[in-house]
Amino acid sequence: MNDHYFRDMADVVEEIECLDQNIKGLLCDIYKPPYGDCSNGGLSSKCSQVILAGKGIPEIFFPNEEHPLVRLERRNLSHMDVPYLTIYPYGMGMDWMFGGCFVYSSDSRFNVISKYPIPLHDRRE
Repeated sequence: MNDHYFRDMADVVEEIECLDQNIKGLLCDIYKPPYGDCSNGGLSSKCSQVILAGKGIPEIFFPNEEHPLVRLERRNLSHMDVPYLTIYPYGMGMDWMFGGCFVYSSDSRFNVISKYPIPLHDRRE
């Protein structure tokens, strides 16, 4: 197995902080289940808001320590003919899993992206 599966979350946060700070995005809230998140120490266990960046997303807010940068991934699942939206920590690859939390914003500009909360894939094992 690759050693990146066993990285400490502090390393991941450090990588996110080292990214180009000129990237802007939309401030969004992380919605957690009442029993807490199951992210295994992922972003949702450390913050309550994120900056969502990606193609077609309004570039308004800069990321910072309290609001880390995440990216939107649009793809079609092989068995479905509809777009599937997921959110991943920015610059961290695609080997993340769903940890039980969703990202959404009451900002009307979020409706350009989705009318519904989007799953946050911030769990690694």
